[in-house]
Amino acid sequence: EGALEGVVLVACGREHTVAVGDSGDVFSWGWGEAGRLGIGEVGKTLSPVRIDTYLGLKRQSGPINRSGGPKVQSIGVACGREHTLILTTSGQVYACGPGYGGRLGLGASSK
Repeated sequence: EGALEGVVLVACGREHTVAVGDSGDVFSWGWGEAGRLGIGEVGKTLSPVRIDTYLGLKRQSGPINRSGGPKVQSIGVACGREHTLILTTSGQVYACGPGYGGRLGLGASSK
């Protein structure tokens, strides 16, 4: 239970971990305070959970279907102490976690 297969990339923050599978799915686990896991405000998540929504776009199995537009594949992740960044093949970066200090690229005080 909780084991991931087909993992191609892993990144670690201070108290959380994120992995990208060969399908482009992104999984996270660890301490979820301030949304750093990309699955909302949660406490501890001890097993990998698939991140299934980016900016309100519901993920399907595999790539994101953007209202009938091109599908977006996740190809990379990076973690800071308390935040997570997800890179897509189209060059978009999705950020989650506390935004103070500008760490999400959304200004100095964004959450």
